[in-house]
Amino acid sequence: MGFFLEKNTYHVYPNKDEVYVINHVFFCKEYEGIINFNDNEVKDYKWFEINNLPKTLTSLDVMVLKDLEKYLKDRQVIVS
Repeated sequence: MGFFLEKNTYHVYPNKDEVYVINHVFFCKEYEGIINFNDNEVKDYKWFEINNLPKTLTSLDVMVLKDLEKYLKDRQVIVS
């Protein structure tokens, strides 16, 4: 669906590492299999219904969801 980056995703860790979070978002109709994480950064993941999302979304999440809404309406690829 697109790449997403905004200035609010800049973060400095206590060890002074600096990063920008970049979301690369895909939209799929079907999914099967098991997601495996090997980097010890992800502790948990969950699937949510689009009408029952958590209240603690980041501004980047909100931007992605707005573009998802546009994509579902127009079926046009969006790059923000």
